[in-house]
Amino acid sequence: MLAAADSRFVVMLVLAVLGMVGAGVGLLAAAFWLGMIVNVCWREEGPGGDRLGWILAVILLPVLGALVYYVARYRRLKRARSEAEGKT
Repeated sequence: MLAAADSRFVVMLVLAVLGMVGAGVGLLAAAFWLGMIVNVCWREEGPGGDRLGWILAVILLPVLGALVYYVARYRRLKRARSEAEGKT
């Protein structure tokens, strides 16, 4: 009888830990998503006027759209920095 109760306790403990980890990851993802929405709204307009498209992508595809925007923005900033260093 004691072994069955111990195994249930271990299962409940593991589920509780997984729930807390999942909640933490969810909060981080939500903060990242909101940060990317703010970034899209406040950044300068690009040459193609693509702000509305990025806003829709980030809102309609929450984490995936935010990740794609982050990578695209990072590459653009990296390319601009390398071009600026090459000109000086």
